[in-house]
Amino acid sequence: MTDAEIKKLIFVAKANYPTVYGKYTADDLNNLLIAWRMCLEDYTYEQASMGLKAFMINDTKGFPPTAGQIIDQIHKMHPQNQPMGALEAWALVYKAVCNSTYNAESEFEKLPQLCQKAVGNPANLREMASMDADTVKSVEQSHFIRQYNAYAEREREVAKLPPSMRIGLQERMMIDGTVNA
Repeated sequence: MTDAEIKKLIFVAKANYPTVYGKYTADDLNNLLIAWRMCLEDYTYEQASMGLKAFMINDTKGFPPTAGQIIDQIHKMHPQNQPMGALEAWALVYKAVCNSTYNAESEFEKLPQLCQKAVGNPANLREMASMDADTVKSVEQSHFIRQYNAYAEREREVAKLPPSMRIGLQERMMIDGTVNA
């Protein structure tokens, strides 16, 4: 995105939030331009414009958006990039559990990656398969949903990062052992 396009975004925000931006000096506006350029550089003007528009339409507090809030709106507009819901994921896992007494490894491999992370490993599927159904449907389901939601939220946050930062972050997390790849 060019500086001229970022200035257009700031102009729109300034027109929508005149009280806040009225206090900005020329240096403040230039610093805002630099900050938005740094954060929005991997997005097209059309994406950023739609993100700003979505923010302003949904704003009820009267404060102008940060670059992160615009990026959040951009990602919310693309549901295909969002992980499936926790209950939908649990349905897949429960189906795998029901067939995991002897087939845990193959059932684990069939699961989406995010489900695999939340389950942990095939041995956990086998262990759940040996439990009574009520325990699996209550205790294990709640454990899975909590884990799944945490991984899904982490994935949503990482998806907002520019590609260059994402790669570096994933490499560091794999070295530190904080992410199961």
